[in-house]
Amino acid sequence: MKKTLSLIFLFIFALIAFLLYLAPASVVFGFAEGYLPKNIKVAGVSGTMWQGRVAQAQLNHQLIDKLEWQLKPLSLLTGKLNADISFGSLRGFDTPFGKASISVPLSVESLKLVHTNVRLPTSMLLENVKLPMALPTKGNVKIKLTDAEFPLKEQKQLCNALAGQAETHNLSVQGLQGWIEFDTIKGKLSCDNGALSLNISEENQLGLQLEAQYGIQIMQVRGFVKPDASMPKQVHEAVKFLGKPDNNGRYPFKF
Repeated sequence: MKKTLSLIFLFIFALIAFLLYLAPASVVFGFAEGYLPKNIKVAGVSGTMWQGRVAQAQLNHQLIDKLEWQLKPLSLLTGKLNADISFGSLRGFDTPFGKASISVPLSVESLKLVHTNVRLPTSMLLENVKLPMALPTKGNVKIKLTDAEFPLKEQKQLCNALAGQAETHNLSVQGLQGWIEFDTIKGKLSCDNGALSLNISEENQLGLQLEAQYGIQIMQVRGFVKPDASMPKQVHEAVKFLGKPDNNGRYPFKF
């Protein structure tokens, strides 16, 4: 009798696991739709919950195409859920693109990213940043993370670990006399006491040196610019809006 009951329970468990494995992603998103933030919308969901695709997602006003994922069921045996995700097109230079391998423990305490590459339009990054003046831009920022971990339950910090770099690509800024092109600007990404940190110290055409932190209780950007002599006159005129230069001819800023 016990052997029969065990076989029945094993069959039921296997059946449930099989149904979950083949569950349409559209059904899963249908149940989860009411729990998604209001600024997130999805359309064109296909595939299963383990391997599927969203034709288009919208985050605020930014559209994200071809969001795809592939979960790895065997990783559950290690107490984690691993997955590969990607979105966008590598050829769409002015649209978001990214791919990463993620790992989430079954306790759902944190999210770990490895081998992460993301490309975002500069306009998208500056959308929610309050700058002293309007700054229309073109181009994008490439972000490469070698290691990153973000808490999912802890509300006191934004990151547990972060190591990577960011660099601009085809960056241009609109000036009074047209668009101004800039060479690549590179910076290092890290986690500073739970806050996301960006440090730009390498030489660049704009003479930009910057330290920025963004966290739960902190948001600050400080640094200075000293445009190279080869930069257009309008760039040298524009930086004067930051105030008086220091003894080294650098224009400091802080906000």
